[in-house]
Amino acid sequence: MMSRQLYLFAYDISNRKQQARARRLLQGYAIGAQKSLFGCWLTESELAYLTAKLPDFLDDGDKLHWLHLGKHESVWLFGVAKPLCYEVFLVV
Repeated sequence: MMSRQLYLFAYDISNRKQQARARRLLQGYAIGAQKSLFGCWLTESELAYLTAKLPDFLDDGDKLHWLHLGKHESVWLFGVAKPLCYEVFLVV
């Protein structure tokens, strides 16, 4: 069984086309994302692929960072989740 580790990826890419390519690549692995920050549970081979592929999207002055957050046995919960509800609205 492959063990997954949690990684945080952040990038600052100036070229919009390259930025979109990096975003699409990371979204395939992300469990959560916010703008150019992605949390990913990765195996060693997935990490190796991403760290080899992502630098292809960088120009001079662009930045890419990833941080190993470790293997967490438990989930961290913050706040209280509320169920999503919709108000009924009809136009006649």
